[in-house]
This record gives sequence, C-alpha cells and structure tokens, in this order.
Amino acid sequence: MAPIRILDGLPFVSATVYANGSSLVIDNLLLDTASAACAFPTDALEDIGVKLEPGDMIQEMVGIGGSEYVVEKRITGIAVGDLVSGEIIVQLGKLGYIASVNGILGLDFLLQTGAVIDLKTLDIRKG
Repeated sequence: MAPIRILDGLPFVSATVYANGSSLVIDNLLLDTASAACAFPTDALEDIGVKLEPGDMIQEMVGIGGSEYVVEKRITGIAVGDLVSGEIIVQLGKLGYIASVNGILGLDFLLQTGAVIDLKTLDIRKG
C-alpha cells in the first residue's frame, strides 16, 4: 500500500524506478488512469542509465493537452508500495505542461500490477 497525495486537485504518488541494475525514487508522479503509458521527462531517469540515444524511434504521444513527441524505452520495472511491475515500456518526453509533475504513472502499470485506487482512504494497493 502507498499513499496518494492530492496536489492542486490531482492525485500523486511516489515510485521507485528500476533500470540497468540501479533504482531511483521519484516523487510527484501523476496517477493517471486516462494515460495509456507511463511517461517521464527526458532527463528524469538519466541517473539510472535511461536516456535518449542515437537511433531511438520517435513516437507521438497524444492526450487531452495536445500531442508531444516521445521516445519509448524498456526498463526493469516500477514499484509503488506493494505494487511492483515487471518489465515495462516508458515514454521519455518534454512533459512540461504542469510544473509539479515529475512523470505520469499510466494505465499500463496499473493494469499490470492489478492496482486498486481507493479515493476514500487515499491509497493505492494490490487488489
């Protein structure tokens, strides 16, 4: 189980991201059931070796706020409390539309882990 924080009317969580044998804790990830995929600013995962490289395929991410170009990267996993994904593809892009957002925890993670979002107790946990 992990707490959900409401900031500016939006739900946020903290997560540990795993890649290349390293891990990184990231706070203020937007919990977004309307986002198909997890997404991070391009430089957010550099400390664990996830970065833009020559030859990366550029994709277009489309959402309510418009569209943005991203690069997809496969990482080892993401953990939020007792929810731990297996390998997962994340998107790296500008994500500069909300200053307090350090990334997006999307539906791909939520489905893979069987997450239960409890808005009465403001927590996220295994189902």
